[in-house]
This record gives sequence, structure tokens and C-alpha cells, in this order.
Amino acid sequence: MSAVKLKELKREHARTTRDYYLTMKKKNGEFLAVNSIKREFKTINAAINLALVEDDLKGKVANPFEHLVVVRQGDTEVAEHEQRDPLPKDVILSMRIHMERKVKIPELRLIWTLLEGTGCRVSEVVGLRVEDVVLEGAYPHLRVVSHDGRRLKTKVSNRLVPLVGETLKAAQEAVVLAGGAANLFERYAADGKSTAVSKALMNYLRNYTKDPKHVVYSLRHNMKDYLQSAGVPERDEHRILGHSEANMGDRVYGGGEARLRAAYEAMQKAHAWMP
Repeated sequence: MSAVKLKELKREHARTTRDYYLTMKKKNGEFLAVNSIKREFKTINAAINLALVEDDLKGKVANPFEHLVVVRQGDTEVAEHEQRDPLPKDVILSMRIHMERKVKIPELRLIWTLLEGTGCRVSEVVGLRVEDVVLEGAYPHLRVVSHDGRRLKTKVSNRLVPLVGETLKAAQEAVVLAGGAANLFERYAADGKSTAVSKALMNYLRNYTKDPKHVVYSLRHNMKDYLQSAGVPERDEHRILGHSEANMGDRVYGGGEARLRAAYEAMQKAHAWMP
């Protein structure tokens, strides 16, 4: 790999480096242990963070090595979601065209757009009620909350997810399409229907990528990459994606309006990185 300027480092460089390490072998012919590679990446990550500080780039340039998942295909102890990669740009663009021109069920098209533009899980979008879509006010958003028809994965999954750009338009269209129904996607409101949605979307996706690490869930990884590329503070990234925040102060301090505004501005920055 040729030399790359610090401010030009991309997530692709981090993944290429990871994949190179995963192919390296020791003198005895065995592959390097994943834990050894993770230790190497901790050093790389720390070095880049220090360089960002020294070059006055902290907060302006994202460290693409942060939160990079290092796994070897076939490792059984690795969580399923960690075995996924973000979708490549050409796949995302092809899917948008496919959903717009070839899919006859409008709900599936709208669900895909919401997944791509929010980083939400399929079950979180499919389980939305019309009342969970807040279109009024300065910061339109989705209320991803537990209710009688849907339980969330974790407590921190309860959150407000900003709606911007095409995602906002999709949410507005979905509300109109729902008519007087309580559920945003009444067709898929029944228990277990989110699995059917995932399978349908996967069937479309397989037209454009056969990589087993490219799945609908990959869109959450894409959103994570957009947020990191935009230099969004980690606390706002966690709030948008529904991840636990390491800093207790980030969880309990600050008014709801201020947190929503920060998340909304973060989402706007992330969308600027979308293809």
C-alpha cells in the first residue's frame, strides 16, 4: 500500500490492513491469532489518535481504525452482527434503483430507505407505529420505543432517530400510505413479519452481491461508517444507533431537546457522506 496522508485515510484502508493481517502466517505456518491482530490494531488506533491530536485534526478527521471488527471467517465465538461488512457504494446505488423501479410493494421500498438512512434494525422500522413518526418541529425523528406490539433488543435501543433528506420524505410517504392504521406498515405489523421483510429484501440484495458478509444488517455498519467519516462525537453515534454509551455523563446529562438537536445535526453530517 502506498503512503496515504492522515486526513485521506478511509475505512477502506483500515479494512485492507485488517484483511492483510488476517492472511499473515507465523513461522510454523499457522495464521496469526485474532487476539494478536487485535492488539496490533490497538497500537495502530492509538498512534493515529495521537497523530490527529498533534496535527490539530482531532474532531475534524475521523480515525477509520476505531471500532473496526477483527474476525476470521469461521470463528464461532464471534457475534453474528460482527461478521457483516458495510455494503459497497455500487451495491447501494443498484439497490436504490431496484427498489424504485422494480419493487411493486411500496412498503418494502420505504422500509429500505428508512433502514439505509437511519441505521435502524429491520424489526425497529417494521414495528413503528404512526404515532412514532414525528414530522413536526425543527427536528423530525422516529421514536424507536418498546410497545405492546414490539419489544426492543436492549434498553438503550429506546431512542429518537433523526429523519433528514430522502429518509424524511420516505417517512412522510409512509404516514400517508398508512392511512388511518395505527401501525406505520400495517402489512407487516403481525408478530414475526420482520423476518419476512428481511428475507424479501435479502432476495433483492442478492441480485447485486453474493458476498455472505453483505446483508440487510450491513446498512447499520454503513451508517456507522458515515457517522465516523463525518467526525461525529461517539456519544451522538451511540444515541443514533442505540448502542450503550461508555460515559455515564453522556447518558444522564443534557436535556432531551439538546440531545435530539445534537443527534439531528450529526445525522445531517452523516448523510453528506452517503453515496
